[in-house]
Amino acid sequence: MVLSKSLLISGSFLLSIIGYSQTNFTEECKTDYVHERQMINNLSYASNYSKNIEKIKSKVELNKINRTSDTVWTIPVVVHVIHFGESVGVGTNISDEQIQSAIDNLSRAFRNETPYTGVDVEIQFKLAEIDENCNATTAINRVNGATTSDYSINGITNDAGSTDNEASIKALSAWSTSEYYNIWVVAGIDGNMGGTGVQGYAYFPGGSGNLDGAVILYSAFGYDPLGAEGYTLNSFSAHNITAVYETGHWFNLQHTFKGDSDGASCPTNADCLLDGDLICDTPPHIRSSSDCDSTGTNSCDGSSLNSLFVHNFMDYSSDECQTEFTQGQKDWMRASVETMRGQLITSIAIDTAMTVFVPPTFNNAQNTSATGLGGGFGGIMNVTFDRLNNSTSNSKGDGGYMDFADECLKVVTVEKGQSIDLDVTTWYNSHSVKAWIDYNDDGSFDASEEVLDGTTADATTGTENTSSYMQAVIISNTSTVNTYLRMRVSADLNPIPDAYSELQYGQAEDYVIYVHEEVSGGTGISKSFTASFKMYPNPVTNLLNIQLSKSTIGALEVKNQIGQTVAVYKVDGLNNLSVNTSQLAEGIYIITLTENSNTYTRKFVVVR
Repeated sequence: MVLSKSLLISGSFLLSIIGYSQTNFTEECKTDYVHERQMINNLSYASNYSKNIEKIKSKVELNKINRTSDTVWTIPVVVHVIHFGESVGVGTNISDEQIQSAIDNLSRAFRNETPYTGVDVEIQFKLAEIDENCNATTAINRVNGATTSDYSINGITNDAGSTDNEASIKALSAWSTSEYYNIWVVAGIDGNMGGTGVQGYAYFPGGSGNLDGAVILYSAFGYDPLGAEGYTLNSFSAHNITAVYETGHWFNLQHTFKGDSDGASCPTNADCLLDGDLICDTPPHIRSSSDCDSTGTNSCDGSSLNSLFVHNFMDYSSDECQTEFTQGQKDWMRASVETMRGQLITSIAIDTAMTVFVPPTFNNAQNTSATGLGGGFGGIMNVTFDRLNNSTSNSKGDGGYMDFADECLKVVTVEKGQSIDLDVTTWYNSHSVKAWIDYNDDGSFDASEEVLDGTTADATTGTENTSSYMQAVIISNTSTVNTYLRMRVSADLNPIPDAYSELQYGQAEDYVIYVHEEVSGGTGISKSFTASFKMYPNPVTNLLNIQLSKSTIGALEVKNQIGQTVAVYKVDGLNNLSVNTSQLAEGIYIITLTENSNTYTRKFVVVR
């Protein structure tokens, strides 16, 4: 069942956390514990958890209606080996080969390749090839943690009464959690030092950024079930199931036995969409005890076979018999990625075509007056441009100017002639909004390099007192190529004369793009696109009406903010149509109309 139905925390709930201890299971997961701990200590996580679950549920149902096939996603991974100072391949400092075996096996499990027997989740994993500074990397990050806190004695800790060194250990090596799946391979968890007990844990999406990722014992990270490779693995954890299992948690999967009162009773299952693990094709059951009893029957659902849960990766059965995810678990994980971890599937961390990152020439910043900084009356809250989806605060919170042009992981790669929607969300009040790209890389923004003007952009009023301005940017065919170029976005309550004038109440933000020669034919909006359309109401709750000036449109496509298609409609011959938005989660969406080979886009906002 959902743990956050209420934010009230009872005394018994608190005592259950304080009294947490290892059981007799050979292998154990600590994900529930760190989740409950965040529900108490992280108010933002606690308040958003139930909302996030509902978003995932809505996305699952929407995908069932609209999706005909899934794209295989590749998740970039960084592995942090926190060792005691041994040579590589000795003790806690496990070998590159052992690490690669774990990543390869993780992909096989999620792609349902031999020896696995479930469904293909169509997610795979790869060690990142570009680090946070856009330099080449193996994505195996080795750090000697022996002198940090009591790591040499207890490993990583977060139990009540412990040194709680988790944050300090992870701070030794953490990479951006929006661009990489961080896995910490550790010497011990709460003192077990590579032995039995807790083998790993992971954080559900939406938690503290400095903790997000998975933690796995060095003796449980790798695949060598026969012991033929000589990896440093315990015999009971040599199938790499801990990594598969914790990654399932990282994608927001619960244990299949969720709600079994620590193995004492059957979980409540009056409604599979509200109770237990929230997955309807996994039966309610009492957790297995590190065994593979697949021949018995399940007393929790009318005596179905144990085989319906014993083979599931998210049970507490033995590594030897855990071989599958179900279709329901696949649907849930993919919806979780789309709603909570979408930037990972557009990360440039595995893009080997990127050149060595050189920050673009600095252009003098637009300053904001003291009046504006003191009041927080305006400012930029979000900029979305292709894979870039960057949220900030108002002018008071950000100091009036934010320079992201030296952050290589925010690079947007584009082509000459390509059309990309630039979407700027502002804080309170009506704003003037403008943007420029320094196409000739001469260190200044010229009037001819203006790419967005809020007076002609598609403007909408969003949720939480924000407004949004969107305009298609067609990348100049005369742009400098194969170079990192600066893009400036400015917003103010007063008119903005140019890219350098002082802003009274708003702020400016700089970003970086990388322009290639046109290699895919370009996707610029052609002047021959003759149809126009009206769209109302916007924002919308249940039904979006569209009126077309001509019936030459062939198709209409709806995408979410991370570029995933959520609906496709054939429009042939129609001038008026209605789009059912009742199943869409709250947020911003893009409609794309296609006329012959030309496209036109417009944004709408779904509110609940």
